Amino acid sequence: MNQFVYKQASGITALSASFHEFSYKKHAHDEYALGVTLDGIQKFSSRGSIHASCPHGVMLFHPGFVHDGWAHEHQRLDYVMIYVDESKMKAILDTNEPHYFKDSVVYDKTLERLVYNTAFTILNDCDPAFCDDAFTLLGAHLGGLMTDAKINREHQRIQKIKWILRNTEGEPLRLDDVATAVGMSKYQMIRIFKAAVGLSPYQYYLSCKLSRAKKLIEETKEVYTAVTAEHFVDLSHLNKHFKNTYGVTANTYAKSLI
Repeated sequence: MNQFVYKQASGITALSASFHEFSYKKHAHDEYALGVTLDGIQKFSSRGSIHASCPHGVMLFHPGFVHDGWAHEHQRLDYVMIYVDESKMKAILDTNEPHYFKDSVVYDKTLERLVYNTAFTILNDCDPAFCDDAFTLLGAHLGGLMTDAKINREHQRIQKIKWILRNTEGEPLRLDDVATAVGMSKYQMIRIFKAAVGLSPYQYYLSCKLSRAKKLIEETKEVYTAVTAEHFVDLSHLNKHFKNTYGVTANTYAKSLI
């Protein structure tokens, strides 16, 4: 049986997952995501490479990091994750600049313990003060694993495309307009964006819609509010894409937060 348990505390979302047949579709998070593989092997692909996190491996995803995920050879996989808002991560790192993880999977016993402890306090409904303490200790250890963003012309254009896609709300996505805004032809933009990010502009746009829908559900506990606000065809349309990305339907996720 596949199991996905989400809980929140102190502005951090924690996930406890156990599955063998499920696989995540390619997506990106607005948050930083850090996870510990407890049992089994989790595989995921990104930018043309396949990565594997074995037991005690720590998975590190920065915002916008496009990836999928599955259990190696459909064996049982157990892991925990925490999702941290970018503003909260910047505060704990005491910086206003975006930072990226140098590696996608590391084996660091101290980091493993700190990520697990943060997830444990949230998943077990501990006092929020314990969660804040655990995350503070984690933040102090993260600096050496991260690097400043490398700014060049192509990076700037990709970031501008991402910004436009994230902020295209309540209106149809017009790729010709996006391409014009960054001085490219539509097909040149699609090709360069997919090569750099791992998703087409439309797929990234859909991922942003799902991320906003998730936040709305967290704030309102109402799935139909998310359907309407993000212009999904209906609840089944939202549920289908939500489950492919987060492992559970929007309905189930909303119930987990009550």
